Amino acid sequence: MINTLHTDQLRKECLKELVLTSFNTNALPNELIDQQRAEEALKMGLKIKSDGFNVFASGDEGTGKMSAVKMFLEKWVDKDPTPDDWCYVYNFKEPYQPTKLKLPAGLGNELKNDMKNYVSDTMQVLIKTFESEAYGLKRQSIKDKYDKQQSTLTLSINEKAEKESLLIKQTPMEVYTLPLKKGEIMTDEEFDNLPLSEKKLIQEKQTRFTNEMDFALKQQRILEKEMVKEFKKLEIEVATFAITEITEDICNKYNHIPDVINYLMNVKKDILENLTDFMIAQKEKFE
Repeated sequence: MINTLHTDQLRKECLKELVLTSFNTNALPNELIDQQRAEEALKMGLKIKSDGFNVFASGDEGTGKMSAVKMFLEKWVDKDPTPDDWCYVYNFKEPYQPTKLKLPAGLGNELKNDMKNYVSDTMQVLIKTFESEAYGLKRQSIKDKYDKQQSTLTLSINEKAEKESLLIKQTPMEVYTLPLKKGEIMTDEEFDNLPLSEKKLIQEKQTRFTNEMDFALKQQRILEKEMVKEFKKLEIEVATFAITEITEDICNKYNHIPDVINYLMNVKKDILENLTDFMIAQKEKFE
């Protein structure tokens, strides 16, 4: 017999006692359901601490193996202490063999970010330092000192040449002398008209004076090298003072890890020994 149904009779109701009032993740099973062999395999694999061993989980796609294995691993490692961080950093003694640093868990990323900030802050401080008026005055003072010494040397050799009736001429290729007559450069014709004895005397003076000029040029090169050394010394002294505070700040944070402190000191040393290269490299990154 066919009966007519009311609209209220066309829906299926769920009994209230079957509705979950809350969901507690802690209530999940500690073991893989109906996967005893899989669980034993995972336990065996995880107990192997040697390198080169892996665990491979296979199964049909969408069966939840990733979630199940992840849940198992989380519970497995929950009782173990969090492993330390390992950071590979530049080895200043052997560039092709990085140095590894052991840090407490979580400090690895902090050190990475701190080093990035340290390099950036150091660059900014050095730029301001080398563009400062105080540094410019110290550098100019050194230059003036050596310029004065070179001028004195040049004046002395020119005065000697004048007493010998010679004029010093310098080109990019050589330094030579020309004979003078009444304060003016002697022409080729005038020289050719001189007696042989006077020609010989002038040539001997020129040869003798060439040796003196060579000695003077060597002295000038020595002065130039000393000036460069003094510039370098000034740069290192000023830069060391400028980055000391920044370096101390990062060292204070890691002062309980000697290997990190040693690395930071090597970084500072390398920056100071290669200031020009460091600043050029960092400027290219900013541009």
